[in-house]
Amino acid sequence: MCPITYTQQMKNSKDKRQLRYQMVTYAVAHGVKPAARAFHTSPPAVRNWKARFERDGYQGLGDHSRRPHHSPRTTPMRLQKRIVALKKKCKRLGAEQIHTLENLSISPITIRRIWRKHNVSSRKRRKKHVTKNNLREVKKQFQLFQMSCEDTKDLIDIPEYWPAMKQHHLPSAQYTLREVSCGIQ
Repeated sequence: MCPITYTQQMKNSKDKRQLRYQMVTYAVAHGVKPAARAFHTSPPAVRNWKARFERDGYQGLGDHSRRPHHSPRTTPMRLQKRIVALKKKCKRLGAEQIHTLENLSISPITIRRIWRKHNVSSRKRRKKHVTKNNLREVKKQFQLFQMSCEDTKDLIDIPEYWPAMKQHHLPSAQYTLREVSCGIQ
């Protein structure tokens, strides 16, 4: 006889199937009610695990999902398609605006969930590294010296450079030509 209840054992157990297997074998050998008393649980729980073991074997003793098989309040598919089409048509509008303008019966939260489910892009800004990678791909398409950037900078407004410029007759402007595809200057 175990002084700890079945639910406490399940919380502390790393392998729940093993404990349920012990309970099922005890129930087969001694009966359902003695097994329920020995494991401090109810007879219907023992019957449930015994039936699952007989039907599915050792794998049937694992935890099953409690998610319902059918949701009666789910949004109809034609309404989901309409919401996705509205987002593709009005890309700059958010869920609240579409909810208000179209007078929809579902909430903006549900509208966003439907967009996520159908992989409809949101208005979120791209990450900086994604934008840089996209620009790199575009720049790789150019031929050498097909595209370049020119820049002129006056150097007379730099206080540290002014005395040396006057004394050694250095240039007063800097001209820079940068090649876009490979970045040489």
